[in-house]
Amino acid sequence: MHWIEKRKEILFDKLLKRTITASELRELDLLGHLQDDDTILEHLDKWQSQNLSENDGLPKTSDIDIENLIGQIRQKKTYRKKIRVLLSCACMGLFVILLVLFSHYNFKEQQEPEVFIGENCSILAPDRDLDQKYFACDVEMKNLFQKRIDNKFLGGVFRFNNLEFSQQPTGILKLSIHPNVYFNFPQNSFVTISTPPKRQAIISLPSGLYIRLDGGSKLHYLINPKDSAVIYCRLEGQAYVKFPENNGAKMLALENYNSQILTYGGEFMVRSEYGYSKAIRLNGEVSLATLQEPKGKPLTQRKNMMEVYHINGAKNKIKDSFTYSSLETTTALNWTKTVRHYNNVSIRTFLLEMERWYGFTIESVSCLPKDRKISAAICQDATLEEVFAAVSKKGITIYQNNGMYTFCPPAGRLKKRINNVTYIRPILNMKDL
Repeated sequence: MHWIEKRKEILFDKLLKRTITASELRELDLLGHLQDDDTILEHLDKWQSQNLSENDGLPKTSDIDIENLIGQIRQKKTYRKKIRVLLSCACMGLFVILLVLFSHYNFKEQQEPEVFIGENCSILAPDRDLDQKYFACDVEMKNLFQKRIDNKFLGGVFRFNNLEFSQQPTGILKLSIHPNVYFNFPQNSFVTISTPPKRQAIISLPSGLYIRLDGGSKLHYLINPKDSAVIYCRLEGQAYVKFPENNGAKMLALENYNSQILTYGGEFMVRSEYGYSKAIRLNGEVSLATLQEPKGKPLTQRKNMMEVYHINGAKNKIKDSFTYSSLETTTALNWTKTVRHYNNVSIRTFLLEMERWYGFTIESVSCLPKDRKISAAICQDATLEEVFAAVSKKGITIYQNNGMYTFCPPAGRLKKRINNVTYIRPILNMKDL
């Protein structure tokens, strides 16, 4: 009733002012308010807001110890708060577990089942390096010489003036430049090392530079740079690069179609196509420089991959589009293994990878569905026919027209026969090469 509430306010006001008598304190207790924790704490907050020192204490009587009562209420409140926090954490943890399980189940439902392409591919160790019989390359200098290096060249040495090429372990080609042999090469002279389809090469260059070329790739190494503090290369295709630190403060500048990779010591994987480049940092300090970012953007451990696309802006002015992401080392070096694993990748990406490895030419990918995926494990001995057969099972029709492959029905009669290509596919030359 109203008079009881009013009487309660009067008694609590005296309690807060510490003028309450023992009989009034018992009256407050009889009204039941001293058994109500929430009421006590409500008035306790009011008491603390009036800047009364807790050390002053509250009045004690022989019947009720207010200090002890409030202490017990505080303990119960703290205990209830801890229980609520633990229950909240448990509920959140359960929610996260259910969300992860649902996402994993949903991912498994949407992921394409992996198919094996090639004989005995499923029994090969997935982390085994590519067989040495697949190592070969062509070495040349424009208008000067050209030489094929393969496993038949093991232990051989090829010299041209002050340049020496040797192959001791199979597949590793070492280039040495002898300073005591003088030869006046033309300015900006490059040694070009290229790999044919389905072949790779490991190149050991001066200053400890180590480069592994994928099939259908080209490396142009500048042998007489103006600035001796910079090691300069150009790449077309795909490569793994390792450049040691403490190299006399020398910097490696590896140029791609639309970017440069800069490092004073590091490991990275790089892919360079017309209008597109991708760099994946594996170790050390690696930066990617473009026309818009000439000083370079560093790749970090968390964001170790950067892709650069050429896009046409206003008035056909070319600009760069950047994409940062993360990629595991094993995935980045997938192409160096006996079995190449492609986990739920787009058909477009898959066929462009196959184009470089097998050496055929794709006329257009415009008719390929952007959302079509494939998961495949391709054995080193798989043929092009087996690859195309796996793609056809995904509902993709492949046509051959004027020596190139297309996925759009060309005009005229279609050639259904697929030929394995053995020549090096033409790669667009870079500027000033």
